[in-house]
Amino acid sequence: MKFVNSVDQRFVRTLDYYLAYSEAAFRERHIGDVQIVMTKNNNVRRLPGDPASASSVRTLAGAAR
Repeated sequence: MKFVNSVDQRFVRTLDYYLAYSEAAFRERHIGDVQIVMTKNNNVRRLPGDPASASSVRTLAGAAR
């Protein structure tokens, strides 16, 4: 691999160990992840898959004006 030849071997081994550890920990549900979205006040845009109903989006949009 070109990447492996261009970086320190110790770094590659450490990265490989970290990725293997993380994969095993996720599979065994010892670790998890969280997604946080931070916005400014009165932001009415919704993300895809947001459980908010269409009526609540219209209500918020009207209140922000």
